[in-house]
Amino acid sequence: MQKNYIPEPLYRAALILTGSIIVLHQGKYSSAQTSLSGILDRYTSLPKHTAPPASFELLPQVRLYLAIAHMLQDNLAPAQSLIKQVHEYAEQHGFLGLLAHSRSVLRLQQHLQSSKLACSDEQFEHILAPCLQ
Repeated sequence: MQKNYIPEPLYRAALILTGSIIVLHQGKYSSAQTSLSGILDRYTSLPKHTAPPASFELLPQVRLYLAIAHMLQDNLAPAQSLIKQVHEYAEQHGFLGLLAHSRSVLRLQQHLQSSKLACSDEQFEHILAPCLQ
């Protein structure tokens, strides 16, 4: 018998985010991008009176990993706007871990854009490092 019931909308997005991070590690960038975009579409299209996702950092994390998926596919322009949104949100709400992660990803994105280079394996490991901890 189940003691506590947790409604599906509270954990579904977190599971999809975790699965998308795993898919990014596997090198399936477009698949991860599709999953992450689906989360954003689902939660940003809902009416204002519905319950929020399980974590206040969940949607900004989804945006950040969506930006990472764009970067890994060499789509740097859409990545920059997503990263800046996350960075501003983290600054306003005091999410220091998210702020540090978004700042490092933003610096890497700016470097890649200015140097017009593709993302190397070492840079790939750097931007996904916070997921490994």
